[in-house]
Amino acid sequence: MSPPRRLGGGLHPPSEPPPQGARARPTLGAEHPEGRWHCARLPGLLRQATRRGRSPAGLASARGRLYRLLAAGFSPPAPAAVARLARAAGSLPPREMALALGAPPGDGPWSSLAGSLSEWSGRSPPEVAAELMQEYQRLFAGPYRVEAPPYESCYRGPGRAVMGEAAVEVLRSYAEAGVALHPGVRDLPDHIALELEFLAHLAAEEAGHWRRRERSRLAACLEREERFLGEHLLRWIAPFAARVAAATRCPFYPALAAAAAAYATADRGLVSALRESLE
Repeated sequence: MSPPRRLGGGLHPPSEPPPQGARARPTLGAEHPEGRWHCARLPGLLRQATRRGRSPAGLASARGRLYRLLAAGFSPPAPAAVARLARAAGSLPPREMALALGAPPGDGPWSSLAGSLSEWSGRSPPEVAAELMQEYQRLFAGPYRVEAPPYESCYRGPGRAVMGEAAVEVLRSYAEAGVALHPGVRDLPDHIALELEFLAHLAAEEAGHWRRRERSRLAACLEREERFLGEHLLRWIAPFAARVAAATRCPFYPALAAAAAAYATADRGLVSALRESLE
């Protein structure tokens, strides 16, 4: 049996390196022509995206990269993540993604997020990271009052307390997908960054199944994506985004949360359409 994949490489303290011998996070694969399998049966908007050069496999890879980018935004700020986010300011979401999601590029929350990222222009990543860290701690980490808890359990279940039943269910979802937390993670399994990174991992797995034409595994992967979105992320990301917006004047985190909520909602519809295309 192969060892589990690791989540949360961005969630151990930014001042510390990953533990010695820790496995690297899975990376997204390169595009392959065989990913065009089943393109003809995709719904209209999704078919438009594939005609413009994105196979279903390439689209899955792009979706995974976007989930991973959003996850980086909700991880403790580090210069490397700041630089990566700043580079993405002009292409959120990518054009093919926007077509598949049925939204114009740069529309709505994406425009707000791109605008907040553009404000970092001309500033050094370490400077921006240090500034963001103060707000990150106040909003998401404490040490005293936490303005917008980034944990699913705080928005669902009895008591709305950390490490509640939702966290246990999320951890079970990771295990069922062959995924474990990175050894350096010192946070709870239902942290927003980990849930987004898990969806990035599933999208990358999906891309591989498209390329290898593994119909049954592809169907199971899409079902897992749709179930995790419906049973977990989409059940709390909207109230979380509202808490973030009400708790800060910093433009970045409200824009990031609104974009993540809009993307997760749209992506669930896209995944559902992909599942229907296989039937």
